[in-house]
Amino acid sequence: MNARLTVLSAALIAAFTLAHGAAAAPSVAITQLGDRNNAYVDQQAAPDANVSAVINQVGTNNMAGDALTKTPGITQVNGNEEVLASLDQSGNRNVGQLYQSNDTRLGARVKQEGTNNFTRSSQVNAWQADAFVHQTGSNNFTDVIQNGIADFEVYSTQVGNQNIFTLTQHVAGHEGSYLNQNGSGNRADVRQEQVDFARVDIAQDGNGNTIAMNQHDGQFMHVSLTQQGNTNAILADQSGLDQEGSILQSGNANIAHLNQSGSSDLATITQTGNFNFGSITQNGSAFNATLAQAGDNNKAAIYQH
Repeated sequence: MNARLTVLSAALIAAFTLAHGAAAAPSVAITQLGDRNNAYVDQQAAPDANVSAVINQVGTNNMAGDALTKTPGITQVNGNEEVLASLDQSGNRNVGQLYQSNDTRLGARVKQEGTNNFTRSSQVNAWQADAFVHQTGSNNFTDVIQNGIADFEVYSTQVGNQNIFTLTQHVAGHEGSYLNQNGSGNRADVRQEQVDFARVDIAQDGNGNTIAMNQHDGQFMHVSLTQQGNTNAILADQSGLDQEGSILQSGNANIAHLNQSGSSDLATITQTGNFNFGSITQNGSAFNATLAQAGDNNKAAIYQH
């Protein structure tokens, strides 16, 4: 069935591309293979708008809206140029909701493979923005909100069960967030607000890991957060100008805190082992801090100001 879905999706997108090349027009295509799948698209666009919606469902009881109650799985309002929403569901009881309003040159593409996965994506007042979500497994959850952004994106991949990813991007431009979760019960919550040229890279490999990341009020910021093991926790906050942060946790039940505000700061935390605690706070300009822990039950903190 997955091979059939892949071929079908490619054919539909190719057809839309050909049609739009000749004359732009709003387009919708829904394909259902299986039993008790439900889909509804609400598209409000000008006759010459280049707006496309595609829903493919293979399996049982997948939800991309409700045709009887007219609850949309895909909503597109006042799309201007090259706006695409694509939702592929393969498996059982997956739920997807895509909302796009007052947008130009953007795409939302969601692929769900498995059981009881949930994705919600909202793009409002966005220009050249992308949201790509891929879920494989069971009971994974993704919630993406993009509001007032330009040339900003999110790429999210969840493989496993009961993983959670929430993202809010508000008044932001250039770069974005990139997530990879592999395992079960991992959670990442990211907020990017009032930023330009800001990037968050997250990789969680294991079970029960948590990350809370806040990037706000600044430019040229990057943070890389990697968790390998189980029940590790990261709390990070970046603001200011030209900030760079990196955290690597390899082991179990490690805790890391990172707080950067100011300009041109560099911080690195590496934890190898179990039950370690590490913290770096930088409030000023051109600070450089490295914290490395190898073993168990170590505790260390750095404060630069």
